Amino acid sequence: MPGQLLSYFVFALVVVLSTLLYFFIGNLTSCFAFWTEEVWATRWLFGIVFLELMSGIFFPLDVLPSFLAKIISFTPFPYLVYYPLKIWNQGVVGMETFKIMGILTFWLLVSLFLRNKIWKKGMKRFAAYGN
Repeated sequence: MPGQLLSYFVFALVVVLSTLLYFFIGNLTSCFAFWTEEVWATRWLFGIVFLELMSGIFFPLDVLPSFLAKIISFTPFPYLVYYPLKIWNQGVVGMETFKIMGILTFWLLVSLFLRNKIWKKGMKRFAAYGN
């Protein structure tokens, strides 16, 4: 358990940000339903390969070769699980915590922007039928 009260606050903030990021990434993949009839396969593939493997759910990213971990750190996925858990375990301290929060916020804004852009394009294409 973290020893400082500030660690709990920072962890809670990072969890909220990463939850929002997860939501917008999932919502972004769901927007492909505007162009396809079925998004189940896309969401499953994306969820298993990217969201779970590359986020550190199955194993910590520290076990990967350093070059691969470095490449993955440029994606939004480790900011979903891996880095929040490192903050909780106090594997990240000081200014590195704020760097992680900044990168997480950046990816949150990028995913929100992309989701809104794709949503607007999809709504132009959307057609509903029924009674």
